[in-house]
Amino acid sequence: MRLEKLRQADLNLLITFAAIAEEKSITAAASRLFLSQPAVSRALQRARAMFQDDLLVRSPNGFELTLRGRKVLDELEGLLPRIENLVAPAQFDPTQEKSHFRISGPDNVCTAVLPPLAGSTQTDAIKSTLNSGPGGAASQNSWNMGSTFLHLSRSNHSFRKSFGM
Repeated sequence: MRLEKLRQADLNLLITFAAIAEEKSITAAASRLFLSQPAVSRALQRARAMFQDDLLVRSPNGFELTLRGRKVLDELEGLLPRIENLVAPAQFDPTQEKSHFRISGPDNVCTAVLPPLAGSTQTDAIKSTLNSGPGGAASQNSWNMGSTFLHLSRSNHSFRKSFGM
């Protein structure tokens, strides 16, 4: 994937262009972007050069999109939120998570802890699965292989002893 044109493009200009197009004002876009009005005006000039089109033209009601500007904005309305999600820190949303969680530990500890935990995850909104397994050597192997998410024990001492900590 060479992407020569993309490597040469200033992607920040896309955000600035979208803000001006939505606000129909350089001053309002500058305020929204926390930039100065001259900086946004210069960014619009660079965006125009990058796309080889005016993109936005002045009208009595503020800026209006050119045909090319409308096409670019239509594409950006789908792309920018997806790019934002790509670079934003992942937020854990239990209603969207589809993971499989395995919890291991002694029977008496699992018997006391798991029913309330499982009960709180028994809704149609939760897509994850939860299962439990025995403690001991099998649990240690499962932990070492990364297939156990949580190991329960009666004391910190037995956990450290079981897992060499």
